[in-house]
Amino acid sequence: MRVDVTIPPGLNEPYLEAVRLAVDFIFARTDKPRAVTLSGSVALGYGDPNSDLDFWVVVAGDHRQRVQRRFNGVPCEMFFNPERRIPRYFKEEATDGRCPSVGLTLDGHVLYDPEGVAERLRGQARLVRANGPQVPSETIELRKYLAVDTLDNARDVEDRDPLMASILSAAAVHESLRLAYVLNGQWTPRDKDLQLKIGSVCPQAVAALRSYQESPSPYTAESVLRLILGASTFFEWESNPDPV
Repeated sequence: MRVDVTIPPGLNEPYLEAVRLAVDFIFARTDKPRAVTLSGSVALGYGDPNSDLDFWVVVAGDHRQRVQRRFNGVPCEMFFNPERRIPRYFKEEATDGRCPSVGLTLDGHVLYDPEGVAERLRGQARLVRANGPQVPSETIELRKYLAVDTLDNARDVEDRDPLMASILSAAAVHESLRLAYVLNGQWTPRDKDLQLKIGSVCPQAVAALRSYQESPSPYTAESVLRLILGASTFFEWESNPDPV
């Protein structure tokens, strides 16, 4: 028997049947969840060809689990958590500048919420999002250094291993894009959107990124890092003393 849930309007096949099958699976798996939210780009109406469906499931009990299945040919990711664990995700992830749990909680469609659990968590998620990321300054400096150190390594191997130099340069640029948002006090978007939104936080880096795209190398990556991070090679810094 199909479970009676609130399906988001405008959801077409193959996603519509995938949601129904996934919900059946979730209820069979957990006996009876406390809340189920359908999240992700498909639920919000702008999915890409390989986008999956995300199900944020609040359960009773003491265990969390991630389960991945295909339903009606659609990849589905299901995240099972007790209610008390989810606010801890908010706090932990905010120190990284990314908070996927806030997105899973807030940016989606509530399918099932008889106790008001999902709505309660959505209220907490709104506050976390409004407060912005809480990345410690020491963490930012460490991440900046690791990015430029990766680029230094790319320079070291450019002549003897061009492929590895290209891989390392790309990794350095990737991390600098993530840091661009943190340095401006904004949440880091998903990786697919990092470059598309960079003009809003670091417009001076857009031309350098275009040059890197046209001719990726440690040299063109250097300009990207310098404009975003203010450094593109080794710099002096020190961490705070840490009791051991």
